[in-house]
Amino acid sequence: MAFGAASTVRVVGQVYADTSTFIGPAQGSGIDAPGIVFYVAGSDDHDFDNDESVIIGPSANVSANFYTSNGSLWLKKSTTARGAFLAKYELIEKKVTVTLASAFTGLLKQDELAEQAATLPEAFGLDQNYPNPFNPTTVIRYQLPQNRNVLLKVFDILGQEVKVLVNEAQQAGSYQIQWDGTNATGARVSSGVYFYRIQAGDFVNTKKMLLLK
Repeated sequence: MAFGAASTVRVVGQVYADTSTFIGPAQGSGIDAPGIVFYVAGSDDHDFDNDESVIIGPSANVSANFYTSNGSLWLKKSTTARGAFLAKYELIEKKVTVTLASAFTGLLKQDELAEQAATLPEAFGLDQNYPNPFNPTTVIRYQLPQNRNVLLKVFDILGQEVKVLVNEAQQAGSYQIQWDGTNATGARVSSGVYFYRIQAGDFVNTKKMLLLK
């Protein structure tokens, strides 16, 4: 099976490449393994002979990418495979040569995507530091339901800036940062009341903490 151009193949059932099969770019096509992608529905059955697996070889030559997030992938003896291979179950026999590519960089399985979406915060939030009071370190947690530029600072009771803990663009998610009771120069600050303030887009919040020595 030789491809003359970058291609995406979607398969509901089984992909079976028999002995000495070739799957990959046609000679002179100018494409390589990352340009050919097979999406196979697969099943949750841990059986390398089931009807919805990817079975390649023996002695096959494959330059392509196979994505079967809910199925099995079987590379049989003496097969040469180049590309990216994502499967729930994988079996690689003896004398198989695998060269990995990065066609699926950043790609998550559908169940992982759903899990990630379910765990994203629903609202911006800034938690009370813990422990509080503390000595010498404390942890500050905050939540971002959307990507934002985050600025998190510590101030003393007079409103003077003590230290910048975070100043960067961050993706949606839950975060925590530790403050070790030092200022911008690394010197230990004295006991007393301090404030930490977060700004993430339009979200601004401030909380109080107590350092005891």
